[in-house]
Amino acid sequence: MAYVVTGATGHIGNTVVKEFVKENFDVRVLVRRIDESIKDLPVEYKIGDVFEEKFISSNIHQGDTVIHLAGIIDIKNKLKDETYRINYLGTKLIADVALNKGASKFNYFSSTDVLKKSSVNEFIKEPTRVDPTYCNSNYGYSKAEATKYLLDLQQNQNKMNIIILYPSAVIGINDFKPSYMGKVVRDVIKNKPQFGVEGGYNFVDVEDIAKFTVTMCNTNINDSFILSGTQISVQQLYKALNKVLGKTKKITNLPMWLVRLSIPFVPYLSNFTLETLQDKSKYDCSKAMKYGYSITPFIKTIEKAVEFHKKHM
Repeated sequence: MAYVVTGATGHIGNTVVKEFVKENFDVRVLVRRIDESIKDLPVEYKIGDVFEEKFISSNIHQGDTVIHLAGIIDIKNKLKDETYRINYLGTKLIADVALNKGASKFNYFSSTDVLKKSSVNEFIKEPTRVDPTYCNSNYGYSKAEATKYLLDLQQNQNKMNIIILYPSAVIGINDFKPSYMGKVVRDVIKNKPQFGVEGGYNFVDVEDIAKFTVTMCNTNINDSFILSGTQISVQQLYKALNKVLGKTKKITNLPMWLVRLSIPFVPYLSNFTLETLQDKSKYDCSKAMKYGYSITPFIKTIEKAVEFHKKHM
């Protein structure tokens, strides 16, 4: 029996793999290539197309635990067909193969982006159903379709335990590619101008997610868990980064109309990211906490993130 990980070179993926290694798990990673994020680890490497049925079928066996992280984030919202194929159809394929091959557990990483936002000041809890039509981005829609499929599968079969995880905006160590937030951290380290905008994110430490994933792999339940962290404004993010770096950099606040005009010139900026910044939804992670989930203080996360990016820029 092995722990089979797709998307192992991603930010969450490589952190999960390393957490499994710490626990001496028998790990099999299914990847297109081995890069610096997972090289030289005591795991079984399988190179191939993780969305090709023959490859997946030959590398998932009876009793395995599958952790599915492979996917695509469409920041500019221009990859409708690709996000649908990878995030929905690819997830459906891997889940179906895992079920047919007799895998014992299937852990899927969805996103808080698929959750219906609240119009009142209340906490959002784990859903029993997901409606993709609530999502107005290619990424959100494709992830919602996949989540809807797995919720149905979770409720209508008893051969394979399915865990669905809903992380908020991820930040922290092991961000090799780097992610959208990793690029922001690196820009501050490089002393680039800091432009503030109204709004913020709910940030979750990648290590908190990885540790909880290990916990879930040691249970035998069908359930869903929101993995949220700390709500931080853009201003607070820059202030935390400057504090850790010992900088006294001025943060220039920009009006939203000017920020929108700059979208074509900033790789990690889009209407999708700006809408996310304006989302003031509160996420309830109390159910995960009953299973040992804990939230790292944000400043500690920033300290570790800055240390990591300084070494890998």
